[in-house]
Amino acid sequence: YSDNLLQRHLRSIPEYRPCQKPSCSGGQLHSSKDKQPIVTCLLCSAKSCFTCRIPWHASRTCAEVKSEHGANQELLGKLAKACPGC
Repeated sequence: YSDNLLQRHLRSIPEYRPCQKPSCSGGQLHSSKDKQPIVTCLLCSAKSCFTCRIPWHASRTCAEVKSEHGANQELLGKLAKACPGC
């Protein structure tokens, strides 16, 4: 319970980013925010993007990632439909 409460509190802090690696429970405060968006986990050394909240995308800008995500969501909307709640 205390771990869950701690994680909930940490996630409410704007500078906090949890590690994006699924097998890692690490996270850290990143005071540089968007100025230097690379967040490196202190436990596992995985890199993630502070701005996008996804694993680091060295070959693409945040705008390209957002554009790609928007295109994927649009395609998903055309190809799939919401579960009716069976």
